[in-house]
Amino acid sequence: MKNIIFTILLMAFTPVCIASGAQIYTEVSLEGETMDDFIVRISRMAMSETIKISAEVCGEIETINGIHHLTIITSGDAFSCELPNTGKPYFHTHPPSSIGTFSPADRKYKGYLAAKGRVYYQDGWIERRIGRITSK
Repeated sequence: MKNIIFTILLMAFTPVCIASGAQIYTEVSLEGETMDDFIVRISRMAMSETIKISAEVCGEIETINGIHHLTIITSGDAFSCELPNTGKPYFHTHPPSSIGTFSPADRKYKGYLAAKGRVYYQDGWIERRIGRITSK
């Protein structure tokens, strides 16, 4: 009985995006941190992971009681990172050899991009730079 309950609880808290790729790590915002500030803060580690594995990393941003959660995954591809279209904002990276802006495919969903030392947000075709990726 305990195993069944544990399995049900595990399934309930398993992010949907894991099915699309390999889970790498999870980030959680600080109390009171805006989504923009959260994404700028976590972008350095995400870009380090992108460089290490030579592939994009990505994840859906979920906000629960004002706290932002992001499970970073990868599809292992340098030019894409598969996520389900749930309507939640997403975050992804582009490797240094890739373009430093959103691709046409990226623009299908609102979200964030870390590339070439900068962090951007777009909602359709409107794009804005929200920060720089800084070293420690």
